[in-house]
Amino acid sequence: MGKLAHGAVAKFPVEFSRVVEALKKIDEASNVFWEVYNTMPRVALFFGEKYYIRASSSLALAILVMEASGYTLIKAFSTGGKSGLLDFTDLGASRSYINNVIEKLTRIIGIKPIEYREVHRLDVSKASRLRGA
Repeated sequence: MGKLAHGAVAKFPVEFSRVVEALKKIDEASNVFWEVYNTMPRVALFFGEKYYIRASSSLALAILVMEASGYTLIKAFSTGGKSGLLDFTDLGASRSYINNVIEKLTRIIGIKPIEYREVHRLDVSKASRLRGA
């Protein structure tokens, strides 16, 4: 069985609170859970869920938001359960999920990310591509 997870890292040159407030407005990014932690630098965690017909499954989305010097870093991960003959693919639904949320976030805050990286079929062997951003 192939991995169905997708991951992305985005750096937005805006204040942490602007990103957090925008994500709260995006239902599929925050319809399960969100919390802003009282840490320095500031950190927030969002969970969303959305049904994708093409995947015949609900997908889950986790977003980690971290305050950094001069930008806000977002790490997003999407995956879902599959069963049956086509359990090796979600037909791009996990990638679409992340990209749709990032596009909505970009529209709300009015600024494109200064860096954006994606990893398809994410697993622990590819996770280093999303580290150190």
